[in-house]
Amino acid sequence: MKAICITSRPSPGELDKFVELKDLSMPEPGKNEIRIKVIASAINIDDVHLAEGTMFGGLSLGPKPSQSKPYIPGIDVAGIIDAVGQGVQSLKVGQEVYGICNTIKGQGSWAEYCITKSNNVAVKPKVWNFREAAACASSGSVVVSMVKAAKNVANKKCLVIGASGGIGTLCVQALKQKKARIWGVCSQRNVEIVQKLGAERVIDYTKGPFSEQIQDLDEQVDIVFDLVGGKELERDAFAVLASTGTFVTIVGPNKYVGEKNIGVIGALSSFAYVGWRMLWTRTRTGPNYVFTGAATPDFANINTLLVVSGSKPIIDTDVSLTREEISAAINRVTSHRTVGKVIVNVG
Repeated sequence: MKAICITSRPSPGELDKFVELKDLSMPEPGKNEIRIKVIASAINIDDVHLAEGTMFGGLSLGPKPSQSKPYIPGIDVAGIIDAVGQGVQSLKVGQEVYGICNTIKGQGSWAEYCITKSNNVAVKPKVWNFREAAACASSGSVVVSMVKAAKNVANKKCLVIGASGGIGTLCVQALKQKKARIWGVCSQRNVEIVQKLGAERVIDYTKGPFSEQIQDLDEQVDIVFDLVGGKELERDAFAVLASTGTFVTIVGPNKYVGEKNIGVIGALSSFAYVGWRMLWTRTRTGPNYVFTGAATPDFANINTLLVVSGSKPIIDTDVSLTREEISAAINRVTSHRTVGKVIVNVG
């Protein structure tokens, strides 16, 4: 099979120069695993960080890439089951599925075929094509975790920071499904898109800090969904949150965490900060701080929040399984200027 892979670990920001298109042996499914003929995948910022060994800013997860054991990136996958391993009973060859791959082992979806655990996939919803399903597996699960962490969002004023990104565009649609009042933060060129998805007001961050713009309106918000990160953003968010509000982040104290290698100590310090903030805000009056994410797919709630409502992911760019197009797409994703998802069309 053909696969985009790396054979050595890139420095932060260098993945685009290290990716190669190689002919590799067809992987065989083990116990409780399936093999998927990949139709579509996605390029996420976490794919880049996992490949560069900077997940959470300093954690090198998974095997070290080598010539004998290339690392294949790609968390998200949508395709057709091609083979099943021992113990797999709920799925069968020929089914159309979507889900996540085992990139911790370097068995990602930037390839013609991939291996994953059977519980990491679900039958592809009919309302989504393969491209749309690939855009929703990991991002949809993150959105579900954020909405659940915020608890009751109905009729609450919810501020989504990073509303035009792959996760943000899904988050706006999920909040609309929950009947929230949605405010978005993005650049001027994406305002119309975010409004069409359901935001009643969109703040252009290029015109100044969102906190000052909201304060100028003499407004407060009930819940902030942070998809960008950083202590400065956190401070601005708490400045506009109601005293009974909630700050929900999937990033933490380091903006665009993973773009710099802060080392294991730095990563652990970030986790310690998050733990301290969550505890501190629960022992005093004022807004709560919540850190969340999704380690495994939550297909049931993706169905409830996104599929049943007819929500559709925004596709920023489509690329083919070639070194040149994947390299350019990696640069686009790391620029943080995408509107929705970058999709790899494989099958």
